[in-house]
Amino acid sequence: YIGSHTAAVLAGAGHRVVVFDSLINGNAVAISRAEQLSQRPIQFLKGDVRSESDLERAWAEGPFDAVLHFAALKSVTESLEQPELYREVNVIGTQALCKAMAKHNCERLVFSSSAAVYGNGDGAPCTEDTELLPLNPYGASKAEGEQVISAAAREHGWRAISLRYFNPVGAH
Repeated sequence: YIGSHTAAVLAGAGHRVVVFDSLINGNAVAISRAEQLSQRPIQFLKGDVRSESDLERAWAEGPFDAVLHFAALKSVTESLEQPELYREVNVIGTQALCKAMAKHNCERLVFSSSAAVYGNGDGAPCTEDTELLPLNPYGASKAEGEQVISAAAREHGWRAISLRYFNPVGAH
């Protein structure tokens, strides 16, 4: 949802947009709808963020100015049933993406994280300084993904940000 609407807004603003998605949670129809909304072409490459060869195929379409990383599994319930899968996709996939970014000199990253990293929060509105206390494997995988990105950003001098939000929904 967030990725397709972001693609539509960026394409509509004149940016070249390449969507790289395994379609595990995504839908190719959403890309067509994003093209319709933006009235601009959006390139689609099917691939898995965990796959070095898929990432190399995507980078062959570059260069890219930035990566907006929306690739993740996102069900709290499913994460309780398959915690290893959530770590593999959400953390190992983020590591693979960061490795590819470093190899191809892409220095800007926006990460679609989650407010689930806060757990129940501290009783007040959460800020960037609120302690991270995820209550489930989904939230833990997002928190660990943020740590992977922070480490890569420090190591390579990147500009990176993690967006933490709750269940976004609505029309474009």
